[in-house]
Amino acid sequence: STFVRQLTVRCADGLLHGQARPLPIFVVLHELIEALDALARSPDFQQARQRDRRKQLLALFQTEWTRRLDEWGAAEFADELVGRAKTGKEGEVLLVLDGLDEIPERLRPLLIEAIQALGNAYAGITQVIVTCRSRSYWEGMLPGYTATTLAVFTNEQIANFVTAWYRTQQRLGRMDQRRADQNIVNLQSAAHTNLRELASNPMLLTTMTIIHQRETRLPDQRVELYNLAVDVLMKRWQQGKDQINNLPPQLDALLADSRRLRLILEQLAYAAHRTQAASGRKAAHDNEETEKGRQQPLRRGDLLVLLESQLENDTQLANEFLDYIDHRAGLLVGRGGVAEQGHAAGATNLKPQTYSFPHRTFQEYLAGCHMNLGRDYIRTYLRHVNEGDYWRVAALLGAEELFYNNRNPNAVLDLAYALCPVSEPETKEDWRSVVWSAQMATLLGRKTIAADDKPDGGQTYLDRLLKRLVQLPHTSYLTMTERAEAGQALGQLGDPRPGVGVQNDL
Repeated sequence: STFVRQLTVRCADGLLHGQARPLPIFVVLHELIEALDALARSPDFQQARQRDRRKQLLALFQTEWTRRLDEWGAAEFADELVGRAKTGKEGEVLLVLDGLDEIPERLRPLLIEAIQALGNAYAGITQVIVTCRSRSYWEGMLPGYTATTLAVFTNEQIANFVTAWYRTQQRLGRMDQRRADQNIVNLQSAAHTNLRELASNPMLLTTMTIIHQRETRLPDQRVELYNLAVDVLMKRWQQGKDQINNLPPQLDALLADSRRLRLILEQLAYAAHRTQAASGRKAAHDNEETEKGRQQPLRRGDLLVLLESQLENDTQLANEFLDYIDHRAGLLVGRGGVAEQGHAAGATNLKPQTYSFPHRTFQEYLAGCHMNLGRDYIRTYLRHVNEGDYWRVAALLGAEELFYNNRNPNAVLDLAYALCPVSEPETKEDWRSVVWSAQMATLLGRKTIAADDKPDGGQTYLDRLLKRLVQLPHTSYLTMTERAEAGQALGQLGDPRPGVGVQNDL
């Protein structure tokens, strides 16, 4: 998403400066879900001829373009935009469709039909880019399109990013050249060692750089990094309150309470993740994959209800908190403004309709932290393993939080045992539970597990886990991705099959 947004901006900027660039049209696909769903449920659309179906699908895109232009105060450009797309007489058009993975699986065939109709009908659209998470894409999903995976940062690009970051800090007067030079060397060194995988992700490298600038060192584990990142972003909110006169006392107290603020964010992330997972289950049949990757945001009304439950039913404080974060960068981002009547005559305020986390990683991490709360945390994991693969990353991050940040390996041991019980796996959910257990076992390592003397735990658990991991690739319950993850865990824990791997004593 970041890449195509940058591409869109550069194309538009080039046009403004008289350069020969295509006119970019940027569409956030999840904003089409409601319209696609209405078409899918319409008897008239289902019974329409191919030509009429195509017209309605094209109208869907035109309506979305017009709506966005109207939001930006450029409604008068709508006709020209559609005209350019149709004919291409005034230059080529680049269409960017962001977030195919955020469309429910039952609606994806309809969206793909709409994309193909657009390409066939609009001669001016000479280039189309569709973004999708790799995990949600499969070969041939978009006939006629070339599948390309966005490359991770190379060592050279990481080094260039770090250098550019600290040279900018130096230029802004935030540090002298000596400190900038030292920070560049230190961060480049850290990013090229055990944090190489994290540093290759542009978003995470940015987070690493912010933390390095503040802490002068970086943690070794991703959950330690995410924990510090959340702390950095919360402090942005807290520092902002000092710049506001007459801040309501209840809001001032909330923003000053880091622990309370963190628990609220974890609850909101968990609720957002649960909502997205539930929407996937509702749309999918029992024998179909759930809608992994759908990023359904939290509606303002739903968010207020959740906040009130955390704020002793204080509706005013919940509204004040949302109004405060609307104007500040942080861990919740408002999207899609709607005008609301203000207290002064004729006055209006622009309120976001929905909220989401700036990157799914933060939502998954905070949701995983929330899963660890309370004595019944194991039940929470067992419940979510039964709800599908959508919870996988959140669950793993939750286990890593227990192990690295909470320093509670026994809690992870109990969790791993519960996910791979003595009873034999029979269902898809049982086998997915085995995979989760194996991935948590890799955190602990064989020595730690084998040393545990809990009944049906320790070496007894390892024996049944490894046996099931060997069996798992021959079952048809799980996706290829999940089976591959099971194989990776088996390799890390030690494949017991004769002739596989190398024994330590050989």
